[in-house]
Amino acid sequence: MADFAKERDWDQFHSPRNLLLALVGEVGELSEIFQWKGEVPKGLPDWKEEEKEHLGEELSDVLLYLVRLSDICGVDLGRAALRKVELNAKKYPISHCKGSSMKHAHSPTVPPPPMDLLLPTVVTKVVLHLCDVCLRFKNSVSVSVSVSEPSYVYYFPAIIKTSLFFFLTSSFLGVKL
Repeated sequence: MADFAKERDWDQFHSPRNLLLALVGEVGELSEIFQWKGEVPKGLPDWKEEEKEHLGEELSDVLLYLVRLSDICGVDLGRAALRKVELNAKKYPISHCKGSSMKHAHSPTVPPPPMDLLLPTVVTKVVLHLCDVCLRFKNSVSVSVSVSEPSYVYYFPAIIKTSLFFFLTSSFLGVKL
């Protein structure tokens, strides 16, 4: 990704904030694909091949911006994701959460299931890093009533949750990046 950006002289535009906002925009495009479809079965058996191809393109856009953002921030995405999996394994022990979808905040005896352990490694790394990056940059995105400020900045936390949802569902739906 670094070479791709350098060849096009895009480094000047690739600040962490700009990349994060571009990532959020791509997550919005990804969300539009699922809008109004309701629940869809794993593997998307009722979808046309063109729809699956479009989904793969949008998922790839999100992934590529995430990889570029981690590179610009100097974060080893693989190492950070593996560390996060280890932390989550301690936070959500199998003995307390296996087979349960309840959040531990709502039920002190049943923490949420370790979704990251159920996902393929690459998607897990992407999801976990997205959480970390978004939380780190959340405060750098100004939320003001300024006319010059993009309207989606107001919905930043919801966009983060939506992006995580689509990374999780893409894995379970069998969509290849």
